Amino acid sequence: VQHLRWFKMAVTINGNTGVVTGLAALPDSAMASGSIIQVVNTGVTSTSSLNLTSISTWYTISSLDTTITTSSANSKILINAQIYGEADAADYVTCFKIVKVIGGTESDITNGIGDAASNRSRVNQVKSIGYFGDDQSSTPSTNVFAGLLDSPSQSASTAITYRLKVMIDEGSSKVFYVNRPVTDTDEASMERGISYMTLMEVAA
Repeated sequence: VQHLRWFKMAVTINGNTGVVTGLAALPDSAMASGSIIQVVNTGVTSTSSLNLTSISTWYTISSLDTTITTSSANSKILINAQIYGEADAADYVTCFKIVKVIGGTESDITNGIGDAASNRSRVNQVKSIGYFGDDQSSTPSTNVFAGLLDSPSQSASTAITYRLKVMIDEGSSKVFYVNRPVTDTDEASMERGISYMTLMEVAA
């Protein structure tokens, strides 16, 4: 049996069993600024569809809703997400943004979304172009949201849901298809994909 002294605390390592005694875990509040406290992930492999009935109206892709409960006060949330799919509309009119929900109130994240003026839409991204030969029914594409950092300024034990929303800024009565193309016949050119959202709590 070996005995070590660290910060005047006796630490015992039992050479026969490998058991270490005398160590206490540091609380989350003691972690260095910038440390990752926890990671929460939602992965979606199933397909679904969402009716976009009105122009410039945001609709929630609810299968990607991801909730993280803060372990530390005033921590930040690092967001990484991916959406794979296609709408029966031109890619350049299909837009995405990520929002947060705290206590039932939905709001834009503090960083990563554009400023607004007049009638201009505030978005995180426009759909990545998967356009080929005027074919808008079998060319899905992927949008990746990497390193969006939110500062919710909340106390510990606060549940925060982050969600992805989609809209079209031209036309109406369209449909967005998650993890599949618009046309879904059983052949190799009708690719299926995956979508996900990963949240990392970062110590303040």
